[in-house]
Amino acid sequence: MSNSSVSVIIPTFNRAGYLEQALKSFLQQSMVPDEIIVVDDGSTDGTRDVLDRWSSNVVVLYQENAGRPRALNNALQYATGDYLWFFDDDDLPFQDALERHMEALSSDPGAGFTYSPPYISDTDEQGQIKPRHASRLPEFERDYHLLEVMFRIFCLLQGSLFRASVISDIGEFREDLIRNMDVDYAIRVARRYRGARIENPTFYLRKHEGARGTANQRFDVRDKERHWFMADQVIYPHFYKVMDLEEYVPASAKNGLNQKECESLGRLIRANIMARRGLWQYVYSDLESLPSDIGPRVRNSPALRFCLAHPWIRPHGAAALARDRSTIRTLRRLFKEKSLESMASQWVRSMYYSLRKSSITQSRIAYARLLMAVLSLVSVPRALHLGRRRAAGFFRPTFGRASRRSGR
Repeated sequence: MSNSSVSVIIPTFNRAGYLEQALKSFLQQSMVPDEIIVVDDGSTDGTRDVLDRWSSNVVVLYQENAGRPRALNNALQYATGDYLWFFDDDDLPFQDALERHMEALSSDPGAGFTYSPPYISDTDEQGQIKPRHASRLPEFERDYHLLEVMFRIFCLLQGSLFRASVISDIGEFREDLIRNMDVDYAIRVARRYRGARIENPTFYLRKHEGARGTANQRFDVRDKERHWFMADQVIYPHFYKVMDLEEYVPASAKNGLNQKECESLGRLIRANIMARRGLWQYVYSDLESLPSDIGPRVRNSPALRFCLAHPWIRPHGAAALARDRSTIRTLRRLFKEKSLESMASQWVRSMYYSLRKSSITQSRIAYARLLMAVLSLVSVPRALHLGRRRAAGFFRPTFGRASRRSGR
C-alpha cells in the first residue's frame, strides 16, 4: 500500500472562505494526498481567486453551475489515484484522517471502503470551525450494514475512503439528486462491498446557516428537512424496484427460515424502510402480499426487531400519513388482518417523536390532530395507552407555564 496514490475530490460553489480552510487542512495531513482535484461549480464569489493562490498544489476544473453530483462525475474523469476521497468544501479532515483510512483498508484487504463518524461542529463569528461533540457509529452486525444504511445514513462521503476499483464498478453519481446523493451512493456501494469500520471521527462536519443547492435551486438550511424528504421520494422507489427481496434480509437472519418465511421477512423489512421515508403506497403493497399468518419465526426474527428499534421517521412523512385518511384506513385494516399491531405500535411511537420535534407541528392543535390520526392505526386500548402518556408529556409544559404566569 506504500506505493498507492490517493486522489481527493472537492466540489465547491460560492464558499471561498471555507474552501481555503479545507485546502490547508489537506496539505497539512500526516499523510498528504497525492492529488487534490477541486471542481468549481460556477462560483460567483472569490472562489477563483482562492484557487489561483493554490494552483501549484491543486488540480482545478471549472464547469457551469450544475450541482455537486455533476462536479464529482466531472472530476472522476481526471482522478488518477488508487484510492478516492470525496470531500465537501465546508468541512475539515482531522490531521491524521487519511493515515487512519489507509491503515483501516490495509488491515482489511477484503473491504472496498472505509466509514467513520463526524465530529459535529459549529462556525464561530470568524468563520472558523467550532467543535461541538463527537458522533458515534451505530452498533450492528457486519451483515446488517446494508440494512442499517437504508434506515439512516451514517456513511457520509467525507468520512469514507474508497478503492478506485469500487467507484469504477459502482459508476457515477446520480445527477438528478441535488440532496441525499450520499444516501443513494452508500446504498449502491453497500449492496456489493463490505466496509472497514473506523470508530472515532475523522472529520469535522460544519453546521452553518449558508444556503444549499445549485444556483437555480437554492434553499435555506431551515428547509433542509423538506428537501431530504423530497429526495427520499426519488431514491427509495428506485431501490424498491431494483433490489430483490432477499437483499433486505441479512445472511444471519435467514438461518432456520424457509423460502416463504424469508420472503415474508423481506417484505416486512422493506415495508419498515419505506415507512420511514413516507412511501406509504409501497408499504401497504408489501403488507398486502404477506400471508395471513407470517408465523412466530418471522415475527420474532432479530432482523425485524432490528428494524423496529429505529425510533424515527422523517417529519414530513409522518405528517403526510396523518393527513391521508385513506392510507390510514388501509394500513389499519392490514395491521389487523396480518396481526401486526405490535409493529403498528412501534410505528406510532416513532411518528410521535418525529412530529413532536418537527417545526411542522408547532401548533398544539395541529399536533393533537396529527397525533389522533396516527393513534388510529392501533386498537383503542393501545391508542389510549400510547396517547395518554405522549399527550401528557407534550401539553404539560404549556399548562405548567400558564399556571405559573397566572399565579396559581
